[in-house]
Amino acid sequence: MRRPVPTIYERYRMHVDPSARRALLPLKQKILERFTESNWLELATLTDSYDIVSGHGRLLRSLSFGDSDYEGHILAVLNSIVGRDPTNLQEISEYVDGLEGGGVSLSGTSSTEPRYYIQPSVFRIQNPPQQNDLVSVMMPFSRS
Repeated sequence: MRRPVPTIYERYRMHVDPSARRALLPLKQKILERFTESNWLELATLTDSYDIVSGHGRLLRSLSFGDSDYEGHILAVLNSIVGRDPTNLQEISEYVDGLEGGGVSLSGTSSTEPRYYIQPSVFRIQNPPQQNDLVSVMMPFSRS
């Protein structure tokens, strides 16, 4: 008697450490906001998990159609990638963080130091509450 062919979920179901699972949640959110199909294929190449990404029946399709279930597929694939090799969590994190900064690195070597971003609030449009008891009057400076 032949055994049934396992699904992609059954094939790559492996134990993922609870701390790694917690680390996947912020990564999932960043991936949801930034990833394209090309990013998924690059990440799959870096983590040696091309078969997981391309073999997942709905991940890339739900991304391209903007389906509401895409978020769940992200977690399923991330769990499979990290479950296969726990060191992939660091690789995923570095890849996603590299997408955040944008631009081209002008440094001679890559740094393992943390990155700090300065985002001045002077460029944000302020929306203070209106004062209902304030009246303003405009007068010309010279008579014409």
